[in-house]
Amino acid sequence: GAGSGNVALTGSACAACTVSLYRVAADPSGHGEGLDYITTATADGGGNWNATLPLAIGQSLTAFAKDPANNISEFGANVLNPVDQFTVDRTDDALVSTCTAAASDCTLRGALTVAGAGDSIVFDAAVFNPGVISPLTSLPAITQGSLTIEGPSSATPKVILDGSSFDTNGEGLLLASNGNVLSGLWVRGFATDGVVVTGSGNHLGHSSCTPLRGLVVTGNSGWGIRISGEAADANQLFSHRIGTVGSSALGNGL
Repeated sequence: GAGSGNVALTGSACAACTVSLYRVAADPSGHGEGLDYITTATADGGGNWNATLPLAIGQSLTAFAKDPANNISEFGANVLNPVDQFTVDRTDDALVSTCTAAASDCTLRGALTVAGAGDSIVFDAAVFNPGVISPLTSLPAITQGSLTIEGPSSATPKVILDGSSFDTNGEGLLLASNGNVLSGLWVRGFATDGVVVTGSGNHLGHSSCTPLRGLVVTGNSGWGIRISGEAADANQLFSHRIGTVGSSALGNGL
């Protein structure tokens, strides 16, 4: 994945051929023809090509190749978008990482463990209405890059990450990579910082500047949000409430 809904692809074809990529309609045969043209890539002398294209979760694509003599192949077999979406449907802190469509098989700790670059983590609105996750130890650092973690849209976030049961002095969430998106969460009560960012190009909150997708960060003993290190540049923060919930002051330590 390449973040922001984009998928980075590589492939092979005949040398100097062009490869035209299309979205396809669902087809049980797995060989649906191209429906919506996306882009064209050109293979190098070794037949290798690459492209970055917008492709939503659950969409499939296909392609055909054309050689320098204008000979055209048939459409290839359909390929499902490799980007995954993991739905957290438990509030406990166990390492549960099955994360399928089945009920109660995915915790935040589990989703952070199995998610890859370009994937997204969302939350079951029926479970988080609201729901409190109380980590007992540090959650996995977000090192994948281009990972989206998004709580449901709400005036007050319904996904609450509470550090009051934490057995060490770790932070709530650590974004140690680039191009991640974090929105719709309430991070509170950690003994150090609520959210720490050491990577670049991260988006905290929603770019539409709506408070329904910002972060609420309160009652942490350190910084609410700390951006730290020479590599932590071009990060963007939108529509947060830091140290306050409604008219109530719930300040962070720093």
